[in-house]
Amino acid sequence: RERKQACISKDEDEGQNICPVACGNLTCYKYTHSCEDKEEGKFRVLNETQKCSWIKWMKQANNQFVSWICETTALPTSANDEIIQPLDLSHLAQDRCEESCQ
Repeated sequence: RERKQACISKDEDEGQNICPVACGNLTCYKYTHSCEDKEEGKFRVLNETQKCSWIKWMKQANNQFVSWICETTALPTSANDEIIQPLDLSHLAQDRCEESCQ
């Protein structure tokens, strides 16, 4: 939520902050020049395996947890769904699934 608020309140003249959900805000898109789901594989969010396509489906089904999922750290997983070490805590689900989380 803090990242979303930072995006909304960003001074457009500065343009130094990269927004978390590029296609959710045209001002953000201006700086990221992207609006697509970058992650094709699976990742772990809130101790559940997720994919961008699943998040998109949940959003279309009006699942109440989609915004929570999108604003949570997404850990990369291996082919057998094990979390890849060392932990990469730098990406939220909305960074991996910009289109699905918009």
